[in-house]
Amino acid sequence: MKKIALAVLFLFLGTTTLHLWAQENSPNTVILSEDFENLIDGNGSYGGSTLTFNSGVYFIKGYTTMGSSDRKIGTRSVRMRANTTDTDGNEITMTTDFTNGVGSVSFMYGSYGTHYGGTVYVQYSTDQGTTWNEVPNNSVTAPAWDETVGMQSATIPVNIAGTVRIRIFKAAQPGSTSLNIDNLEVTEYVQTNQVAAPLFSVNSGTYYEPFQVSLSTTTADASIYYTTDDSTPDANSTLYTTPISVSTTTTLKAIAVKTGMTNSGISTASYTFPVQVANIAAFKAANTTTNSTVYHITGDVTFVFKSGRNTYIKDETGGLLIYDSNTPVITEQYNPGDVISGGVYGTYTVYNGLIELIPTYPTAAGTPGTPVVPVTLTMGEIINNFDTYQSQLVTIEQVTFESGTFGTGSGGNITIYQGDNQMTCRNHFYTITNYSPDPNTVYNVTGFLIPYNTSKQIAPRDTNDIQIYSPANPTYTVTFPTLTGITFTPVAGYTSPVDSLESFAFTVTLATSHDNSEIIVKSNGVVLTPVEGIYTITAIVADQIITVEGLAINTYEIVATSGANGTITPSGTTTVEYGNNLTFNFTPDTGYMIDEVTVDNVVVGSNPQYTFNNITANHTIHVTFEAIPVNQHTITATAGPNGTITPTGTQLVDEGDNITFTATPDQDYEIDSLFIDGISVTPVASYTFENVTDNHTIHYTFALIEEDDSFFEDFEDLTGTGSYQGAVLTFATGEYFVKGFTTMDERDRYIDTRSVRMRANQNDATGNEITMNFDRTNGIGDVSFRYASYGTHAGGTVYVQYSTDQGTTWNDVPNNSVTAPAWNETEGMLSATVPVNVAGTVRIRIFKPQEAASRSVNIDNLELTDFDPTTMVSTPIFSPGGGNIFAPVQVTITTATADATIYYTTDGTTPDENATLYTTPVTVSTTTTLKAIAVKTGMTSSGIASATYTFPTQVNTIEEFIEANNGVTNNTP
Repeated sequence: MKKIALAVLFLFLGTTTLHLWAQENSPNTVILSEDFENLIDGNGSYGGSTLTFNSGVYFIKGYTTMGSSDRKIGTRSVRMRANTTDTDGNEITMTTDFTNGVGSVSFMYGSYGTHYGGTVYVQYSTDQGTTWNEVPNNSVTAPAWDETVGMQSATIPVNIAGTVRIRIFKAAQPGSTSLNIDNLEVTEYVQTNQVAAPLFSVNSGTYYEPFQVSLSTTTADASIYYTTDDSTPDANSTLYTTPISVSTTTTLKAIAVKTGMTNSGISTASYTFPVQVANIAAFKAANTTTNSTVYHITGDVTFVFKSGRNTYIKDETGGLLIYDSNTPVITEQYNPGDVISGGVYGTYTVYNGLIELIPTYPTAAGTPGTPVVPVTLTMGEIINNFDTYQSQLVTIEQVTFESGTFGTGSGGNITIYQGDNQMTCRNHFYTITNYSPDPNTVYNVTGFLIPYNTSKQIAPRDTNDIQIYSPANPTYTVTFPTLTGITFTPVAGYTSPVDSLESFAFTVTLATSHDNSEIIVKSNGVVLTPVEGIYTITAIVADQIITVEGLAINTYEIVATSGANGTITPSGTTTVEYGNNLTFNFTPDTGYMIDEVTVDNVVVGSNPQYTFNNITANHTIHVTFEAIPVNQHTITATAGPNGTITPTGTQLVDEGDNITFTATPDQDYEIDSLFIDGISVTPVASYTFENVTDNHTIHYTFALIEEDDSFFEDFEDLTGTGSYQGAVLTFATGEYFVKGFTTMDERDRYIDTRSVRMRANQNDATGNEITMNFDRTNGIGDVSFRYASYGTHAGGTVYVQYSTDQGTTWNDVPNNSVTAPAWNETEGMLSATVPVNVAGTVRIRIFKPQEAASRSVNIDNLELTDFDPTTMVSTPIFSPGGGNIFAPVQVTITTATADATIYYTTDGTTPDENATLYTTPVTVSTTTTLKAIAVKTGMTSSGIASATYTFPTQVNTIEEFIEANNGVTNNTP
């Protein structure tokens, strides 16, 4: 009762109440109330102890001895620190269970002294403290202390039925975040109509290996939905069915749902994986202030030294202090130089300017390596680049100490000097206590560079790191020049650097290219005289620079001369350096040729050029010339059949003369090829050998001139006059039977001056036509022509047909008609191309059947192409062809393509390889449209051949005949 008044006052001044969901039958019954005043047994510590209070026994990691900075509602509370030293955190944990569940947990909290930012969590366990679970919104963070507000209150709904215990937990945080907890109160669980919040099998925290999280709820038959991206879950989120794999930093949220009940609150857990950095420098660069982010330095590091909680490591980028807990996180033992593979894990802390890694996870076993050698630096280099060398093992040479004896704590510092610079030497590891360096003695000091705020300090590992300075005997270097053609070799037993006052001996070897040089060798300008080929420098007291004078590449003379009637270039004496080449050219006068070339008095031939390669000696070269004798050469001329060559046979030609040959092909032949000395050249009718200097052959071949099989008729060159009744007309391409007009008026359409006008109206019962009176022997591929409506006429239709029996039967091909639209001046005459693709002897006609009036059409520019029997099967041919039939017939179907197969239909449908296979003549006894296609493997199938066989329409009387035609003239029999 002694805290009631104060509690009411503080609740009035500042209350933080956390509610997740509305509770029925509130308020709940209080089943535990602890004010921490009566500490019956034990004393709290950050390391953890079991304490007994009025309400029972607790395991507490926290302080219970109060100071002036503690916050409390009476005389005592529990102070929770959990800084980076307390890696396992601080806690207030029940050691017994509530059997009827827990409704909510309430407590008072306030920041210790000037601390702030400390966060505590309410957690529960249903397995006697083996596993601790989170509930939604289960944390509070203490702000900086405000005297006017006082301690604040928090209420955390737990709402867990059955056997359960609770704890208040503070995870390790960097910096000053201690806070006090007081007046703990727990209420009993009351059954509600709300689904119990999901439970996570793994609590929030930092993890180093992938794991799986199981979700559950104490509400039977409830469904759990979850998210892993920090978004709020609902019934549309992922349905939980199997454990969830977590391998990266993840915020897991879940909600439990059951029909007829209120959805649970949202449970949340944050799983953090370390941030990866490559090396020590990257770890330092990623941070500027103390923080709780866990990092993983992934690169290998080398163990340097350990003293107590201080472990020094380094890599190629720098050094780093690992500051471990009293209960070490890193338990592996290492020897100096051991390589720790896989790196280290921890958080970044700055302690009075010293960068530290606070370990959070054990390191791997070490692999033996080479102990780290201290880096020798001047004090000036250290002061100007202290951050670069922080936590590295260094040696500062030739320093003096201020008078004093190393103590501990603040008495552990002595100033050291080097020139005008000074630093602090600190007894950081308590290993040089009571050591008194002599202020009149010069020392070399080795140790780790550590800052203390602005003070720059070096911390020796022990007194062995403070050694009296002993000047080294000076040494001097001998430097040889890098020159082409000379090599310097130290005599056995002599090396550079050289101790003071010692000697150094060496030999000199000239390359073959420079062995004629008269050299002078000097050391620092002093001439050295060799003794039996050895140069010696004695009593050396300074660095020696070797120089050489007179070194030059060897040169040689080439003397070139020539006899009369020609020249040599270059001539006379030419000086050439060692290894070079020199080429000489010989030029005879007109009428002369090279006789002999002599090199060093040895004849080497009569070529017009000579080259001395890789010259290493003197030489002579001389050339003589002689008159060119008059020679004769033979030219043999031949020709193949079907032509001649003039002159023919073997011809004698004087040296240097010319001779011309002319080829004459026979009638209908042309020059095919020309071979000169057996090599094909571009054929010409006359070929001239100029300036003959050798024997030759010339041969012509001849080939038949290929005829131009192209066919084009523009109807311009006309003999005769066309009429609608029909006339035989002769054009440039041959004789035609034409039913059509060839005398043009202003309404006719044509390309040049004439076309053929086709009428075939009601007066022309048998139609109009342009019919070839001659055959094409190479078959017909395509038929092309230009067409247009006459005057204002429109709708006239013309058909392309072919005959293989000199015009007795005319056959259709698919798509063989065009209909002329009304004349359009902007388009002019239209073009049509009809594929016929019939091999062998064939002729064509353009046919216009009888139509209504005003449908006349002009036809111009008829063009045919030959059928290509190598790629396409020839279109089938019907015999007899279609037309008016008065008795049953047997129709034979053939194709000009050997070994082709024919398929046909008799119902007007388009045939393909699934149609009837033609084997015997087809019987036609009623009006029938017969169509056929020819097929052969490896070739394009033929076009579709089509023929209609029309039998007369039967009528009984003349009256029926008249009625059947309505008085209109037509072709129906």
